[in-house]
Amino acid sequence: MNNGYLYDILNHISEMGTAVHTHFSAVSSPVPTKSPYLYQFQPLVLGFIPPYLPPYQQSTSIIKGASNADRLKRQKEYHDRMQRQIKLMQDTPGLAMMVNPKSLTFSYSPTLDYAMGRKSVITSMWLEQPMKLNATGSTSAFILTPGINRGGGLSHEFRVSTHSYSNLMSLISIFKNNGCVMDDDHSAEGVVMRSGSLYIYYDKRFYIGSFDSLSIRDDASKPFNLEYSYTYNVRQMLTLGVES
Repeated sequence: MNNGYLYDILNHISEMGTAVHTHFSAVSSPVPTKSPYLYQFQPLVLGFIPPYLPPYQQSTSIIKGASNADRLKRQKEYHDRMQRQIKLMQDTPGLAMMVNPKSLTFSYSPTLDYAMGRKSVITSMWLEQPMKLNATGSTSAFILTPGINRGGGLSHEFRVSTHSYSNLMSLISIFKNNGCVMDDDHSAEGVVMRSGSLYIYYDKRFYIGSFDSLSIRDDASKPFNLEYSYTYNVRQMLTLGVES
């Protein structure tokens, strides 16, 4: 990924994050527009950073012929499928969590190298490993919208029909994809074609990286929400200015 492409993506997700932040603040706050409390709610937003795909160029090193023409056709089809999937990632809006995580912790650890000396173990410390972001939280309450043959309110039996459950399923879908471009051809469906990245936007910071693990916990003592925890590897952290 070149710097120009990364700059364009960061501008795009910065504008998207600001728009989502403004929208959710306006919707969730009953105070007047000019009140300083309007922007008190800042949702955590997750999204995709697709990989850079250069324009298709026909290879000039292949000798002309029937078999080579078929090979060129397959290369063009492969490029078109990859471009189509990247376009879908670019058009996918960021996921704003309905409830922010209960805790966000960051862990740093150096790269250690051990070697046995004549009298003791010699420990060498190198550069730090990628920073890990650990988050734990729970979904909002499973509140069912009144329908034709059902009432509204808290629900456990029909929780799959609530917005809160859909919000969690979107988080799981992002985790499963993890920024990878998947082949949609029927003969190789689900095969990774190229790897991209994810981003987490929260508190004026972008954390670019990918998921390491995600777990969901269904507690019987809390039937109207689900708990989650995940570990996220941060490859790059960008801090935005207050006026950006």
